[in-house]
Amino acid sequence: MGEIQYRDKRFWYLDRDREQVLIDLRRCMDNRSRIPITETEHNSRSVMRLTVGLQTMHEELGFGSEDAFDYLLLDFLAAQCLMKTSMPFRVAELGAMNGVWSFHLASLMGQYNRDSTLCCVCDGVGNESGNRWLDRIAFVAEPPKLSMLAADYDDTMLMESSFDLVVLNGSVPVENPYRVVKEAERLVKINGVILCYVKDQPSLSDMLYRVFSDAETFEIDPVTRVLRVVYSGISWTDQATVSCRDEAEAYLERFLQPAWRAASKTELREYYDCLEHFISAAMAEGLADLKIRMIRCQETVLDAMYPAKRCDMRTGDAGRGQGD
Repeated sequence: MGEIQYRDKRFWYLDRDREQVLIDLRRCMDNRSRIPITETEHNSRSVMRLTVGLQTMHEELGFGSEDAFDYLLLDFLAAQCLMKTSMPFRVAELGAMNGVWSFHLASLMGQYNRDSTLCCVCDGVGNESGNRWLDRIAFVAEPPKLSMLAADYDDTMLMESSFDLVVLNGSVPVENPYRVVKEAERLVKINGVILCYVKDQPSLSDMLYRVFSDAETFEIDPVTRVLRVVYSGISWTDQATVSCRDEAEAYLERFLQPAWRAASKTELREYYDCLEHFISAAMAEGLADLKIRMIRCQETVLDAMYPAKRCDMRTGDAGRGQGD
């Protein structure tokens, strides 16, 4: 599980055996914004005070203590971007329905430069939609320029290459991850940043890796991670290029031959896990027919792994051995 530590005048992110500096308070020249890295006698605002203050407000406003660490990491990663310039910053958030990340982003951006712009995209509005954006954004004391757009996450109709930072909020359900990731790519400027917060949506993180193979990962826990991409203008550009269909079809061919049934239990387990990977990829690309065939093949592999147990379960005698 990831954690953030402060030592040697640096904020560190620790994830298993990796240590990475988030913000180095000694490198004042890295900060070109209006907010000093550390407090001075003339300015009480600082990166540390802003992030700690947001953590306090996050809990006081009842946003949930279980994900407070997630947003602390997101605040540091957003501050990394904001401190690079004193000019107004343009940010787009895809998936702003719950409004929590919007609150954090708006609070930071307003402190750095109130002329910055935050455009939050929601895929539903109205009393029955579950949209909490306006409720949460109302708590921001010094907001930047704000707008809320009701649109599909994969077709926002916003101007391309017009945002310094694009964030994908995977704490809300994201359908068709490929198209949403490509929409983020369309919106971000060259040398801009894409931040993707993924919570229990492996198809979203898998697809972002497929499109941006150099994505940097901050793993918070087994189902939660943050991915960062510094966009160079290069990625997979064609759905067919990243499609798993050809590779999956070739893998299915081996199960047409009876020889695979002689595989050891370890080999069968590897077959099962590989099929699980293809199932996730097919779901991410919306390939329903391929997904169904993979699931059926996976069930066949499971039958080969545990023939007696599977047979007993089907006849209602689950848990009995052959000698019972």
